[in-house]
Amino acid sequence: MKIKQFQITDNHQYNVEKDDLIDVVLCFGSKHLLNDKKVITNISSAFPKADIAYCSTAGEIYDDQVLDNSISAVAIQFDHTQVLSNSISIDQYSDSYDAGKNLVSRFDTQDLRYIFVLSDGSKVNGSELVKGMNEVIDDYIPITGGLAGDGPHFQNTLVGLNEAPTSGKILALAFYGDKLKVSHSSMGGWEPFGLQRLVTKSNANELFEIDGKNALELYKEYLGKYSEELPGSALLFPLSVQLHDSENSLVRTILSIDNESKSMHFCRRYP
Repeated sequence: MKIKQFQITDNHQYNVEKDDLIDVVLCFGSKHLLNDKKVITNISSAFPKADIAYCSTAGEIYDDQVLDNSISAVAIQFDHTQVLSNSISIDQYSDSYDAGKNLVSRFDTQDLRYIFVLSDGSKVNGSELVKGMNEVIDDYIPITGGLAGDGPHFQNTLVGLNEAPTSGKILALAFYGDKLKVSHSSMGGWEPFGLQRLVTKSNANELFEIDGKNALELYKEYLGKYSEELPGSALLFPLSVQLHDSENSLVRTILSIDNESKSMHFCRRYP
């Protein structure tokens, strides 16, 4: 396996060295650059035989730097692994669960070793998407990936497979072959503060009340001066959630706020 990393910024030449042997390219970047047709064309021309995945972000990591308004990408060439791809639009399905089932059911499971998924982060319920995929795929086949971001704007996100990324898309890359071994892990660096409270009203991934109080107003009280920067500042203050049957806490990131209903939408279902 061979890996190439490259970066694109406003001040950097868009030309990327051409390589006909690359199998997969993963591009994570700002909407500003992903909406630039010249950028997409040059990446596609550089890797004519590759599956190219695009995903908008709330910041990009390149080497030891965390950046905004750039594209951080990795191009991969495999020696023994075959990669198949598929993409769908969430608008074609009744819900995220149904979309997840349909997306991964398109792949043959014989010799399947791993699935990588990138999804719209504004329209898709991430937990229901994963639940639908796990309904189809055996437990021993790992599925990893993530939801697209929109910087601090919380308007819409972009995902694309072998074409210019757009809103509402979900893509999957399936990796086949007995030579491939995949492992994964995750770690959070958040530190909780404040009182432990009880969710008293929610619907799917929308939170209305905590301890019988309006959730958004209570959240703003905790944020203080940072509440004036919502919804962007919500990225810095996710909620820590502990389910009744678990000792572990889960991080729930806010996708958007609704000032009319005074509710908050999260990337996953709320208890």
